[in-house]
Amino acid sequence: NALNNAPVPYTAFTITKDMGKNRQGQTTGFDDPTRGAIEMNGTLYGTSQPSLVYAGTTDAQGFATVEIKQSQGVGLSTPLNIVPV
Repeated sequence: NALNNAPVPYTAFTITKDMGKNRQGQTTGFDDPTRGAIEMNGTLYGTSQPSLVYAGTTDAQGFATVEIKQSQGVGLSTPLNIVPV
């Protein structure tokens, strides 16, 4: 939690992808064959997909595991925003 950095059980959260950036920090000037899609726990998310937001819940110990892939990525930095709901 924000007060003492302790895990909080059964807390809802979302993950959204920010704009990908190349090695020079630019968000344009490159071709991304995924059109910005990333895979989280086997489902694609992004502007080219049906959903932009992954939603999850922490477990009884206050932890969550999300497998994130961008198999067809072009070497971009892909910032993720993780927010409790």
